[in-house]
Amino acid sequence: AMAKKKVSGVIVDLRGNGGGLLEHARAITGMFVATGPVVQTRYPNEETQVLADEDPSIDFSGEVVVLVDRFSASASEIVAGALQDYGRALIAGTGPTHGKGTVQMLVDLDRLRGAPGKPLGVLKLTIQQFFRINGDSTQWRGVVPDITLPNPVAHIEAGERFLDNAIPWTEVQALKFNKWTASKWNLTELKSRSTTRQGKSAVFAKIRERSNFLESRRKETIVSLARSKWLAKRKKDRDALESADPKLDEGTARFTVRPIDYAKSSSKAGAKAEAERIANWKKALSRDPWVDEARHILGDMMSGR
Repeated sequence: AMAKKKVSGVIVDLRGNGGGLLEHARAITGMFVATGPVVQTRYPNEETQVLADEDPSIDFSGEVVVLVDRFSASASEIVAGALQDYGRALIAGTGPTHGKGTVQMLVDLDRLRGAPGKPLGVLKLTIQQFFRINGDSTQWRGVVPDITLPNPVAHIEAGERFLDNAIPWTEVQALKFNKWTASKWNLTELKSRSTTRQGKSAVFAKIRERSNFLESRRKETIVSLARSKWLAKRKKDRDALESADPKLDEGTARFTVRPIDYAKSSSKAGAKAEAERIANWKKALSRDPWVDEARHILGDMMSGR
């Protein structure tokens, strides 16, 4: 389908994607690589199993950029990690992904008891751990982007690494796999070009300014109880936030968005709601500076830089 539409480059946006089924992770990875391993899973007895793509066909052979953030988790991290290990895609993002590299199951204690009585609740057990094909765990560390973009939520402590008693990072033996050799881009050059563009971006400067301010405010532990001082401080903070607001939903579009293959609703009310949803999505996407930078990175990759 992508070949018929003459798609020259693809951005896979996994930001905020909490993951899903391992089978879907394998299928998505298999769209971009030939046969080979996608992820390893290890059980408590240290037995390791490999989930591999066994379909030799490749749906898309052009350049790929994967966008991630700290809310990309679980199966999303498997896709990003596999494509990074194969050298099939460049990973760009606001920092390491969530670091959710484990599988849990729920045990209903009331069903195990076998007799009525006071409810005992549910027990959550960790039964597996994910490992990338290079042997690294996605647990705790997550997937580290090849190119780092400004983080709008750098002040928020989110991710497996911030949880109490989180399972630590570990590794297993790397698997044998064939690296992607068709791409000719140079990561050092791509990083340099992206850094230069980011440095010239007014909206990225605002995003960094806002994030730095929120981080400094988060660390403040003393608040005046004097009403006049508290009101003055609140106004100062509001003014600072307003000044640093990147206003992402304003201004002209950075690029044109043309949705394709949307299923049309049969009802007028449904069609109207769908049209409104698509219009809002197009407006937000066309003004998204992270997607815009990914687009420029993709252009550099396609030119072999």
